[in-house]
Amino acid sequence: MRAFLLTAICAASMLCASFASDQALVPSKPVAELGYRVSPDFFDFPANWVEGEASGVALNSKGHIFLFQRTRPMLSEFDENGRYVRSLGEGLFDHPHGLRIDADDYIWTTDDTNNTVLKLSPAGKVLLVLGRRNNGGEANWL
Repeated sequence: MRAFLLTAICAASMLCASFASDQALVPSKPVAELGYRVSPDFFDFPANWVEGEASGVALNSKGHIFLFQRTRPMLSEFDENGRYVRSLGEGLFDHPHGLRIDADDYIWTTDDTNNTVLKLSPAGKVLLVLGRRNNGGEANWL
């Protein structure tokens, strides 16, 4: 029995080695350079600003930058030069998760603590709420 197991293990290892040698490694191709550059002091934050964990960054059609972060103010707008414009959505968010701005400049947010998706107008008015605040769905189907 012991000889049979040793023979089987040797045969399996030779088969694996043979299979691995047939799988020639394809040489990697260089990755194209992205057109990004680091600008460490780009944003001009207002006085007493607390930088938090950013969960989302998006641009609108004017090139304004929206920052969705996990400290207050949670949703803020900066112009294309990094100057603070405004904060919006005060009191709407508990734990920001996702941010997107669509082609019509509507602002879409997700919050993974209060379980909502919000659609805001470009002015910051709530237009649509998906989900029920603080009432998560059932996940038994996962």
